[in-house]
Amino acid sequence: VSGTVELSAETEYNEADSFKAFIFDSNLKPLKKAVDRRPQVALLRFDDFSIYSYEEFDKLMTYFDEEQVVGAFGVIGITLDPENEANANVSGYNWHYNRAIKVLEKARDDEDVEIWGHGYVHSREEFNDVLSGGFTYEQQKESLGKLIDLMNKHGISLRTFAPPNDSKTQTTVKVISENFPQIDTLMHFGYLEMAEGMICLENDVIVEPAVGDISFDLFKKGYMSNQDKDYIQLLAHPGLWDANDWSEYRKIVEFLKERGAIFMTPSQYHDSIK
Repeated sequence: VSGTVELSAETEYNEADSFKAFIFDSNLKPLKKAVDRRPQVALLRFDDFSIYSYEEFDKLMTYFDEEQVVGAFGVIGITLDPENEANANVSGYNWHYNRAIKVLEKARDDEDVEIWGHGYVHSREEFNDVLSGGFTYEQQKESLGKLIDLMNKHGISLRTFAPPNDSKTQTTVKVISENFPQIDTLMHFGYLEMAEGMICLENDVIVEPAVGDISFDLFKKGYMSNQDKDYIQLLAHPGLWDANDWSEYRKIVEFLKERGAIFMTPSQYHDSIK
């Protein structure tokens, strides 16, 4: 027998509680305790916006509008900096740069999108430990400063940051808190101590069996062990998607919508828990 009923009952733990028994036996013994909680928040995170990937990010904005969801675009600074000498030998750079900037500024003006920082050079060393060949405090400060200044030129104020290749140390947190306090939402900094006012977002549900590939089945397995979390984070690299990856991602979003998930950007979630 199954159904819904409100009752007060003594559990085997001797707790008198009000239950909503979604499943109950013939004696109306509750088998599942009601839990009052808001719907789960889903953070759709998309990495590596650059002159090599802007077209798929442009498609994402159309998709967000169609599905009434929101997402966050992680921008890499170096390819969007026409003054960087590394771009001088990139074939067709000016053509792609101009189009990428149009998409970037479109995203800036889109209320469904948050643009977040994903490093200037986007290397493993950029925010790694000095003993592992990483940047010093001053080098991290300079690199992140370049990214922030570059975004400011396009009217974009970064509030969220995640390091490339998940390389970060306590030095990175210190650099941000002491020099760029507008950044108060960090992703994938889980084992590090946050400065006052900062939050760290984790709770990854893996959707990529390999970078750039999307699997609904893989997502669903991870979702089952995270469905009781207040929020989940889905990381993807849309610049590498093909038609099948798009199809798989649509299944994921539809699945979350059917389960009543609320879609937020990282900063929106931060604000919602203050």
